[in-house]
Amino acid sequence: MTMPPRQDVVSAAILRSKFEAVVAEMEATLANTAYSPTIGVSRRCATALFTEEGQLIAVSNPLYMYPMAMTAATVIDYFQYDLSAEDMLLTNDPYGGGAGLQTFTLVAPVAYGDSITLYVAVCGHTEDFAGNVRGNLDPGATELWAEAARCTPVRLVREGKLRRDLLQTLSLNSRNPVAFGLDIEAMMAAAEIGRARLGGLLDSYGREPLLAAVDWVLDYSERRMRALIEQLPPGRHEGRGVLAHDAHGNRDATVRVALSAIDGTVTIDFSGTDAQSPGFVNASRSVSSTFAVLPLIVAFGGEVPCNAGSMRCVNVIAPEGTLVNPRYPAPTGWGLQHAGCEIAEAVSAAIDLALPGRGGRVTSNAMLLFSIHHLARHGRTVEQAEMFDFSNFALGDTDATAEHDGWGLPGIAARVPLPSVELYEAGRGGRVEQFEYATDSGGPGMQRGSPGTRAVISLPRPPAGELRLTAVVVPRSGSGLAPHGGQAGSGNAIEIRSIGEKELDVLDVLTGWPLRDEATITVVMGGGTGWGDPYARAPEQVLTDVVDGLVSVEAAHQRYGVAIDPESLTLDHPATELIRGVHAALTETREREHG
Repeated sequence: MTMPPRQDVVSAAILRSKFEAVVAEMEATLANTAYSPTIGVSRRCATALFTEEGQLIAVSNPLYMYPMAMTAATVIDYFQYDLSAEDMLLTNDPYGGGAGLQTFTLVAPVAYGDSITLYVAVCGHTEDFAGNVRGNLDPGATELWAEAARCTPVRLVREGKLRRDLLQTLSLNSRNPVAFGLDIEAMMAAAEIGRARLGGLLDSYGREPLLAAVDWVLDYSERRMRALIEQLPPGRHEGRGVLAHDAHGNRDATVRVALSAIDGTVTIDFSGTDAQSPGFVNASRSVSSTFAVLPLIVAFGGEVPCNAGSMRCVNVIAPEGTLVNPRYPAPTGWGLQHAGCEIAEAVSAAIDLALPGRGGRVTSNAMLLFSIHHLARHGRTVEQAEMFDFSNFALGDTDATAEHDGWGLPGIAARVPLPSVELYEAGRGGRVEQFEYATDSGGPGMQRGSPGTRAVISLPRPPAGELRLTAVVVPRSGSGLAPHGGQAGSGNAIEIRSIGEKELDVLDVLTGWPLRDEATITVVMGGGTGWGDPYARAPEQVLTDVVDGLVSVEAAHQRYGVAIDPESLTLDHPATELIRGVHAALTETREREHG
């Protein structure tokens, strides 16, 4: 496109960086001022900038790329001819573009002179908003209303004045109204930061040059995305992801996808995906779109900004009534974890068929684990007084690639910071007895899968009432990616031990399990899948893993064919050559026998 006077590509590129800096500062403001740990600690939040027409310019957290874009479009359309420059709008509806009922999105216009020029948006996962279970993650939910309450787009701020009656009404639907109100105010503060920064850019560059830069940013992203899509070979490339269970007794719910690319546009077709679940593992259409696109961005090396320009090149077909686009009023509370994980796995598997070695994990196979303190405060009325989420103590599950070992959390999941042991122990009175990498958990391969983690956490008995534990463990059914001889890592597991009770292993779902006394929970996050033949891994690398405690001496021998002296932790080169020589001969014989 032709740039207007005084505006060139260099200035536009500088403004692109400034837009990204604005959303980063907005998110930092939100995380540092929000009350709820779901926002401040777990970083289940995002900020974004939009054009006057609702096109996404920049987003701080790609996980919310489509939920924020679709929600902003809904809200802007809802108030299209009834909006002042100082208004702020709020909603949380997954059937109106959102991620889930727990996630509220605030949209605010940015004016220059007398006209609205841009929009800023902020979203955050609030601690609690109505629903049957504090925290709004209910494995037993069979309808949206059991999870939380829907909030249609409302005008929270009218002409610069907060509608306190409306905020109070919303807050009273939370079991922690103070926290809810403070979270919303933190979102408002983040939006004001965005307004101020964009106002400064408009003053510095002028309205028309800045909007021309926005057009250039989106057009550049579109050009880059189309050029990268051209790498996909012609044809139909299929993949699938399997959800082991949906917490309601249904097994092996399957997400099926087919990728095809024509003239720089990729179609991601989920036709054939299993029907929607009665439980909370359905993914809203916006969540499904995000997890459909993220593997593409990862496959292309993260070269394409997450904005409306790249989104123009993607056509997502999500049949209604399926796991990837449920019909109202199906619950969607855990969709960002499952079936989000399976959607990404299906698309990654299809990419790996089209571009071998380019498909990879985007997110981890998350577990759900939280406790709720049940307390009778007034006669026999039992209140859900407090909720604590232990899910952040489960880290790992990154597959290896042809070039690198797996490490840490995969892709977008790596944004979540490590949980604070000190905060847990100071705030809950319990102890974290162990939190470390689990030996032999990473999948063997020429490139090793990431090690999983093992956390042992003690829960003290509350002085009154009781703790009840809810947990969901989803076995990893396989991503469909070809590990080229690599092997799977260890699986996820949760173990519960309570004084006077039998030890309990959570195999799939545990809901509201009462802990009669002091208890200890062990959370094991599985390791990632290895890539390539484990016997092709350099013995020196295996030795390093043994010294670091990631691989045992026994596993080095049995899985990698490497002999290591258990006392001195040194390589036994002759024994290693013998073991691997025998293995190679046996492999050659088997291959000859089978053709």
